[in-house]
Amino acid sequence: MNRKTVRMLGTALIAVAFAAGWAHQNDNGGTVQDWLNQVTDGSSAVANSVKEGDGPAGGGGGRAGTGAGVTPAQKATAQTQLRGLKVLPSRPKVAGYERDCAPSQGCVFGPAWHDDNTAPGGHNGCGTRDDVLRAQLKNPVIKQGSRCTVVSGTLNDLYTGRTIAFEKSKAQAVQIDHVYPLARAWDFGASSWPIEKRRSFANDVGANLLAVDGPTNTGKGDQGPEEWLPPNKAYRCGYAVKYIGSATKYGLAIDRGDQRVLQQSLSAC
Repeated sequence: MNRKTVRMLGTALIAVAFAAGWAHQNDNGGTVQDWLNQVTDGSSAVANSVKEGDGPAGGGGGRAGTGAGVTPAQKATAQTQLRGLKVLPSRPKVAGYERDCAPSQGCVFGPAWHDDNTAPGGHNGCGTRDDVLRAQLKNPVIKQGSRCTVVSGTLNDLYTGRTIAFEKSKAQAVQIDHVYPLARAWDFGASSWPIEKRRSFANDVGANLLAVDGPTNTGKGDQGPEEWLPPNKAYRCGYAVKYIGSATKYGLAIDRGDQRVLQQSLSAC
């Protein structure tokens, strides 16, 4: 079966599915978006039935990208990086993790969102949280008289797929997530790092930080990919790419369960 035939078959199947699916969602109260996600999954399966090499980057039936905003080149890089990560049988339990910086606490990753770090954007005079908000909110509004403090904006949340109106007076509605969690990083290698490297890891805007829905981030905690993936399935490929990239940049290990789920997430892109 050549590519043209496969594309025609895929288009026909989607058209039939759309008619049936629209009627089904009207009859059963489902949302159009739920059904569209199912159709998208089905069309991807048809496209992926083309033998490897028929489309760009070894598959996809001519699709320009893979996953939500992940290009074939980014996917290939992540797959190579994943093969290079150290893999442990399970998560170790390493003593000494104390995130709090109160006088009696260890402050092992430095004060939260402190500008005194060597990560990109460090020492720019602004706190890391505001750096992330300025970079990732749509139309961020800066407090009058300040060049740093973000008071409002709009977040297109990757974890839930929702649009969230951010206001500083309700700051916990939008939190900053460490994609590779700090407590988990401590167990997988960061406990042996010098404090300067830990501060950089905790404040690396490009490599490991995302502005996300607050309750969703709280629910994630310090879980790895085997235990937690974004509810928004369209971002799971992108999440895997970012998680792997952060682990690679800082030399962090993963466990076998996380390795398996990351491989699956990339394969589903």
